[in-house]
Amino acid sequence: MAITVTLGQRITDRQNWAEKDSVKEILLIVVSLQVLAAALPARADDALPGRRIDLSGRWKITLEDRKDFAGKDFDDSSWDAIDLPGSFMSYARKLGRQSGTAWVRKTFRIGEGSGRPSLGLILGRIGNADETYFNGSKIGGLGRFPPGAHSSWNHPRNYLVPSGLINYGGDNTVAVRISYWYYGDVVGALALADLDAWSRDRTWRYFFYIINPFLIISIALLLLIIFLSFYIARPSEQEYLFYSLQILFGFFIVYDLCAFWNIYPSLFFRFQTIGFSWVGINVVHIIFLHRIYDLERKRIEIFLWTFLALWTVGVFFLAESDPFTYGIALIASCTSLGIYHLACHFYALYRRRPYAGIFGLFAVEVVCCSMHDSFVYVSKITGYPISLFGHDFTSMLFPYGAFLLFTGTALVLVFRFLALRDEVDGLNQTMERYIIENALLQREKEEAGAKRKPGYRRVISPETEEKIERIIGYINENYSESLSREGLAASVDLHPDNLSKLFNAHKKMRIGDYINGLRVREAASLLVSSDRSVIEIAFAVGFESLRTFNRAFAREIKTTPEQYRKNPPASPQ
Repeated sequence: MAITVTLGQRITDRQNWAEKDSVKEILLIVVSLQVLAAALPARADDALPGRRIDLSGRWKITLEDRKDFAGKDFDDSSWDAIDLPGSFMSYARKLGRQSGTAWVRKTFRIGEGSGRPSLGLILGRIGNADETYFNGSKIGGLGRFPPGAHSSWNHPRNYLVPSGLINYGGDNTVAVRISYWYYGDVVGALALADLDAWSRDRTWRYFFYIINPFLIISIALLLLIIFLSFYIARPSEQEYLFYSLQILFGFFIVYDLCAFWNIYPSLFFRFQTIGFSWVGINVVHIIFLHRIYDLERKRIEIFLWTFLALWTVGVFFLAESDPFTYGIALIASCTSLGIYHLACHFYALYRRRPYAGIFGLFAVEVVCCSMHDSFVYVSKITGYPISLFGHDFTSMLFPYGAFLLFTGTALVLVFRFLALRDEVDGLNQTMERYIIENALLQREKEEAGAKRKPGYRRVISPETEEKIERIIGYINENYSESLSREGLAASVDLHPDNLSKLFNAHKKMRIGDYINGLRVREAASLLVSSDRSVIEIAFAVGFESLRTFNRAFAREIKTTPEQYRKNPPASPQ
């Protein structure tokens, strides 16, 4: 006879199934897609198929601003030189400038072309706004200059150069007017390419730098609506609230990368919002981990809320006096929280908390993306390039980490919600069965009290007695196995507490005593008939420890196992 598992075991099995199979498979797919997506922008910058003229290298630069700087014949020999792609903020700070307008120019030669076709200019990404001229004619621009400044620092600059502007067989000049405010750089590939290569590059990079963040925002807003409704339905489950707050903070960070519309009153307020969101998402994500892993860390959460409050004051009321210092301090303090993020995951893995293994799949990526982008911001603010093992920190990875965080966490929360719902349904069914069984038992006792004769006592019905006999039969055959009251009760559809009462009424002893009695008698036989050690015999008959075996043996046989082996009784026990 097979003993079925208990309700709690069934719930655990469902959770384990969800964690080990469905959720992990889905998250592995998500991880793979996001690793691929994160790698593609780098390819978009570096791999431009087709014919092209490389424009990277030495450019001329000035921090003055005059309209005639765009002219093809303007003499820029007195200007300073700078290497692009790269940041010019360190150059600007040497001249005492944190914001303003810069001009960069490059003159190069184009050979004779067959048919004199139009070409495409690739200027990477420019912070914050630009106006681009080719041989004195404006061919494009993104963002807005002051007043009403608007940054398009992460938008690819791909501008069409009509054939009529191109001096084939002679010198040509590209002049770019740039608005900078603590960000001032040109990053990515710089080239003049044929239209096929230019078109492929424009489509490729526009999708991954602009369309992809908008897709992530769309998915995140949908998840926000879903899990806010979950929180409204179950306000005691605070993980849904903190998950939603992560999406709200993450929205402003991701939108900053792809923004077309200026939703801020000023460029400085935009930077303030990004700084506040960066602190907020780090804080609420940690508190979310506390909820999902059931970590009782009130003091740490008090520190986190204080940390958020102090930085809110610093960002919105104090940072204007010295944005550079506050920006570096904010990045450093938020980066340090990433170490605690990882510590929470490692602790949960060590404690075998539910879903810790799943979160481990993307925890490292999310934290690494956050730390990676901290280096990107430091490089932009300071103007000094940061490189590690040949990798330049120029492209933001947070959208991909955010997508993994939002979708992966959403999957875990959905499965967790379903598991909790099943658990509640199961507990309700168990409680209903328990009430019915108690009512039947009480009625049986009352009937037995009214009908019994002197010397006769009947407490349980024949149907219930038959269930107890089935339990006894199974115990007699399997007493050396691991048995539990819950498992035995589930096998005959009884509540464990009722089974104990009924078994005691039927056998005049507890279930555990009955099982131990069988095990002790088997052990006594083995002590006499074999030379196996006492501990081996204890484990063989089903005891989980030598101490428990010794106590049960002494209670049943009235002596110790060693004394019993030395002086066995004449007749079997």
